[in-house]
Amino acid sequence: MLDSKISVYIPNYNGAEFLRSVNIPPGLDCVIMDNASTDNSVTVCKDRGFTVIQNSFTVSRVDNWIRCIEHFKNSEYDWLKWLFIGDELSPESGEMIRDAIEKNRDASLIVFEYDICSSKRKIRWKSQSSYSRHHTNAEIKEDIIHYGNIFGSPIGICLSRKAANAKLDLMELQWAADLWMCYTMSKEGYTAFYEGCVGAFNEKNRKCYSKNSSEISSYLEMLEVTRRVYIELKDEQILKEDCRKNFMTTMRKCLEHNSKSFSEILQMQLSVFKAISHKILNKVGR
Repeated sequence: MLDSKISVYIPNYNGAEFLRSVNIPPGLDCVIMDNASTDNSVTVCKDRGFTVIQNSFTVSRVDNWIRCIEHFKNSEYDWLKWLFIGDELSPESGEMIRDAIEKNRDASLIVFEYDICSSKRKIRWKSQSSYSRHHTNAEIKEDIIHYGNIFGSPIGICLSRKAANAKLDLMELQWAADLWMCYTMSKEGYTAFYEGCVGAFNEKNRKCYSKNSSEISSYLEMLEVTRRVYIELKDEQILKEDCRKNFMTTMRKCLEHNSKSFSEILQMQLSVFKAISHKILNKVGR
């Protein structure tokens, strides 16, 4: 019988309207890391019985994630389930999370499927990694090189206490910080991929994705993460600076002339990373 304690962690800044009706699955606790909000977020959360940790001043969104992890490390909880403002957990997600943990008690990370929802369509996100076995960090490296972000959005991520012990150096990343965070945590144990939709990433609620410049920055940062994983994989500086800049310039031109929506660009991600991967592999003579 599963006796693990699980909490949903929500990094928040002025998300009172969302927090007023957010669904927290039965049996899961909820911790709000409030980033010095100026609305009534704190009152709303306390009225709902959520645990609220308040920053005395506003930090960057990524630093607020780190504060969630630091609180988790010193808490009574065994597992942390991310939920970001605007996203949602499905009604059956609580049972799904518990089932996944029961089957993967020794995992560092558990990655779930989720829906990407825009005003026009809904797309099921599934990792390109195999669902039939556990993945070591070495295998995670290979998958990132070939497929890009195999972890998806934080809505699909559940991390254990051992994952929280990872030494996080997010390299001033913003758009790809969650990818690098998951990759670093994958070094603390195996990663499991669970077949089942845990919730929804709601594009319409993410203002940062409405600007093309943000999409460009996201891809450039994921490319940088890919490059750094390659360096670790080969244990040497395999890509020269001018080579990296060439890749980044090519990616920028591709995206600057792309009028597709964010969801459509997400669908292109696999083919883009495969193309980049082949170029890099040819460079290093693998």
